[in-house]
Amino acid sequence: MISPNLKMEAEMKTPQLLEFNEWQQHMIAATPDTKPVDCPICDGDGETECECCGAATECEECNDNCQVLFDGLSESQQKDVFSYQAYQNKSIEDIKALATWQGTNLYEALIHYGYTAFAYIKNKQECIVEIGTGNHRMAHP
Repeated sequence: MISPNLKMEAEMKTPQLLEFNEWQQHMIAATPDTKPVDCPICDGDGETECECCGAATECEECNDNCQVLFDGLSESQQKDVFSYQAYQNKSIEDIKALATWQGTNLYEALIHYGYTAFAYIKNKQECIVEIGTGNHRMAHP
């Protein structure tokens, strides 16, 4: 006989992660036009490299402010703000929070959502890898 807790768990639906394109569209639509974001020209550094001599110059896009308003970005620049790497980072963050909330093993949750985790033996740095793609990011699960 199945325990009532197990049956209840089996009947509960597991939350699903949004696909990348869906997430990106949602994030773009939900971001206020007046939200400051890192300047896409200088990557938030405030400086760019002179094309002719390579010297560092003040960024003309953000005037050394390092940020621009979200509505001032082109469509492709808005998509760059919500890149695939940002999606992966947010997905892993959400999986960690869900595993903690449910009291489940993080590594089992990662596998359920298509990731695996391992540690490099030499430096003991943990790494999370998206199964099937080889995309990975260093993490501390």
